[in-house]
Amino acid sequence: MQILILVPYVKGINVIIVFLKKYFNVSIDIIHSKLNNAKYFKNWIRAKNGENSIVIGTRKSVFLPFLKLGIIILLEEHNLNYKSMNQCRYNVRDLGILRAYKENIPIILDSQTPSLKTLYNIFHKKCFYIKLHQYKCIYRLNNSIINLKKDKLKFSLSLTLINEIYKNFKNKQVLLIFNKFSLLFFILTCDTCGCVFKCTSCHNYFEINQYRNILFCRFCLIQIKKPIFCYNCGCFSLVIKTMEIEKIKDNIKDIFPKTTLFFLLNKKNINKRMLDVKMFEFSTSSPCIIITTEEIVQNYYFPHVTLISLISIDNYFLSFNFRAIEHFAQFYINLNQLTRRLQKSYKILIQTSFPNDLNLKEICDNGYFSFSKKILSIRKNFLLPPWSSQIIIYSESSYAEYNIIFLNLLRNILTKKSNKNNCFLWFVGPYQTFLLKNKKKYFHRLLIQCSSRISLNNILNECIDIINIFNISKRVKWFLDIEPN
Repeated sequence: MQILILVPYVKGINVIIVFLKKYFNVSIDIIHSKLNNAKYFKNWIRAKNGENSIVIGTRKSVFLPFLKLGIIILLEEHNLNYKSMNQCRYNVRDLGILRAYKENIPIILDSQTPSLKTLYNIFHKKCFYIKLHQYKCIYRLNNSIINLKKDKLKFSLSLTLINEIYKNFKNKQVLLIFNKFSLLFFILTCDTCGCVFKCTSCHNYFEINQYRNILFCRFCLIQIKKPIFCYNCGCFSLVIKTMEIEKIKDNIKDIFPKTTLFFLLNKKNINKRMLDVKMFEFSTSSPCIIITTEEIVQNYYFPHVTLISLISIDNYFLSFNFRAIEHFAQFYINLNQLTRRLQKSYKILIQTSFPNDLNLKEICDNGYFSFSKKILSIRKNFLLPPWSSQIIIYSESSYAEYNIIFLNLLRNILTKKSNKNNCFLWFVGPYQTFLLKNKKKYFHRLLIQCSSRISLNNILNECIDIINIFNISKRVKWFLDIEPN
């Protein structure tokens, strides 16, 4: 029988192949988006004809037509990369479980930090839990938390972090991991001469708070009112712009002028380079500072890194998404997979304005499973997933009122159907959301929650047939997001 091994990133495929070839003399094929069409089709045919014993692939591999599939292994089942939000929206984990159920074969969900939904299913004995004691990890990572409220910042880097980098830099590599929010901030510039407002004390760029019309410097903690005219040319054409990547690079180079810097900020460029790097490792072993983002960093291995810094994790605490802290816990605990080394061999510095947050302390001090037990208990009290089921219905249109009319109509239909079926639905919305794919389009969403997933699915199927009768459904583009992240 054939074996399907699913991985969240292409980099994991080569590692598994090297491991399997040491122990098994069988035919192994790979399936991922980097293959050319001829190779992809050849492996597709081989899987269909049963000519390979093991197929290792990324998320689309779950659709392969195997001749006789015997088992599915899903590595890092918690990973958000398994969820596709393109035109065809699906979750590989759920599809893998469904396929295993339909074909009556086992499925293994492997993870160092299982998703709360999987832990919920274990708690309700929907699946078995196997703990490998011989590979028990060291839960307490070698970390240090930097309080941003007490430390000065120089372009998102605290003075404590900068000093730590200079102390530990000799013959070592440093990995600075930004999130997309810390790399995005607004500056005030003159549309006529292009002059950017800077702090007169430290010469850092002033950031602007659009809602309070205030310029502020993160390093000197100076705040001034938004100027009316440009101090350089005297023009009144002042505009607010986002900071460009090139200026970001220049700022970091000014902080470390004599240090080798590598910027991995562009996903497209990185993917092209990755194909030439053996085992998808960061090939340079000489001392350097590597600057990247949370999304890009997971496409690489960094075997020579001894110091990792999470530049800012405040977005996880301030997010409207109640799952954000769960995602941070999984990302933090799995940092050891970036270096593929023991946790004691490297140090982690965490910059945050919430150093005393109870969730952060629980994750850092007691590990993921202790944290997950407390989070599951809190969610049970508030009937949040996985103790209930949620979906979000998005509506897109050139006219905002079309979205509101459509979602309100759908909400009324759902309410009547739920009352008829004696099923309670809880609604939030419709309200505008921030999906800035197209500035000419408006996006609104409606959140729906129900204690029973089966009842919610049945009611939705009935309502979709009804809503399609109305003309308003043809004036908007809408889609469902089941169990939104």
